[in-house]
Amino acid sequence: MSEFKVTAKEIEDATIEAIYWWNRTEFHYNKYFTKIDIICKDKELKNFFNRTIFEVFLKEYSIRRNLNSKYQTVDKFLDDLVKMGFFAEVKRSNADITIIDNTSAKLKSKGSVTVKETKSLLSKIAFLVNPSVFALYDTLAKASLWKIVAESKLVQRKDLESYNGYYRCFEELLSQVKKQKHFAKANNILEKFDGTEAHYYFTNNKKAFELRVVDKLLWIKGQVASAREINNEQYIKLLKLK
Repeated sequence: MSEFKVTAKEIEDATIEAIYWWNRTEFHYNKYFTKIDIICKDKELKNFFNRTIFEVFLKEYSIRRNLNSKYQTVDKFLDDLVKMGFFAEVKRSNADITIIDNTSAKLKSKGSVTVKETKSLLSKIAFLVNPSVFALYDTLAKASLWKIVAESKLVQRKDLESYNGYYRCFEELLSQVKKQKHFAKANNILEKFDGTEAHYYFTNNKKAFELRVVDKLLWIKGQVASAREINNEQYIKLLKLK
């Protein structure tokens, strides 16, 4: 992989994005997604969870359309994931990332999804269960990563079509950001958000913080320069209001 050049402004913006989204919704989903396998054992609780949390998540991330019409509710979808051992695996501290590709293939073979694969949906769920292991996987992230790795000639674009192939390149990217010592700056920024959900979680889960910052770097790299101006100082001020 060719060297991944990151500017101080990009690392700052990626860090703020990671903090913002964890504080906004991700910490809330993480709290309950880690307990989905337990929730599914209680029918009434599962129905409540589906209506008030999981359906909201699917709509917010624009991935409800990925599910076949047979899933008029998401009950059976969650039941299938539990039976396939998806949640049991992704919760493990050393979870096997092949669970994404393997589960996607099983859902496809069952005719349970409306698209060829559902790796993006599964990666989002896995990330919200275990952000210290799983990175988000979607069209924008793949396109951004391809721009970075294409020059190396060591990776073909089709390699990024599997979660495993994508994750290998993502880890190399993470390694380069570490070598360039950018996480020192990211951690300094995180300290400014003491007292927030993001500060508490990311301080205690450093790998999750690093993965999320690199994920947001890819998001930023995929935007046009003027797509979003992030006013960091005003965001801090907003959070500190009493």
